[in-house]
Amino acid sequence: ITEFIRTHQIAIFEKHSLTPQRFSILKILERISPEGTTIYCIKSEIIYKTIDLTRMIEKMKFEGLVNSDFNPTNKRVKEISITSKGLKVLYEVEKYSDEIFLPKNYLSEENSRYINEALKETLIKIKKLR
Repeated sequence: ITEFIRTHQIAIFEKHSLTPQRFSILKILERISPEGTTIYCIKSEIIYKTIDLTRMIEKMKFEGLVNSDFNPTNKRVKEISITSKGLKVLYEVEKYSDEIFLPKNYLSEENSRYINEALKETLIKIKKLR
């Protein structure tokens, strides 16, 4: 079932030119918006530890989803923040939030919403334990 859910999520993300990794980065940046953060902080929170985060951030910057500027007090550190375009893409994906874990056509709408909400709550609790 995990692979089924993952495949379903990827299909939703691909409609908006996202991957699960890029979606996670945008969600992290949305949470701390309007403030920025460093690549190191994003890396400490992101689930996907094997990705080349620096390269992905640069690509997302090129696409207008994030800003990446040098910190004025420490030129060795880049501050990453979400753009209005990045927020717009997130809001478009979140229109599917009722079925992000399980498509509606496999269960009744009530059961699908219940399972999806339970999984969202579980993920929030897991993140708080880290």
